[in-house]
Amino acid sequence: MKDKKAKPWYRISVAAYFFVAGLVFASWASRIPDIKKALGMNEAELGGVLFFIPIGQMSAMALSGWLVGRYGSKKMLVIAALFYAFAPFAIGFFFLIVVQAVLQIILQSLSIRETNAS
Repeated sequence: MKDKKAKPWYRISVAAYFFVAGLVFASWASRIPDIKKALGMNEAELGGVLFFIPIGQMSAMALSGWLVGRYGSKKMLVIAALFYAFAPFAIGFFFLIVVQAVLQIILQSLSIRETNAS
């Protein structure tokens, strides 16, 4: 029978992963007042937005359990770490594209109104 005791570097790597994830979350959480001010949110709006963080986490638990069961914890941990590292850039890039599209629509509607008024 094999020894089922985890190797020490497994524990260190998992602890390091959760330490980095906690550090990233803590750095974001400390900026919540700045984000609230920049977006002009009141307490109720901020509370509503923050309420959806655990809702998203709870709804993702079933999917993550299935994925770990199917593909293994090592592969999913690597994918999650890469996603966690690049997600802010992807969100920023998506936001940039959406803002550009909205501004383009607004500018086009303004130019159409100017030509109709002439």
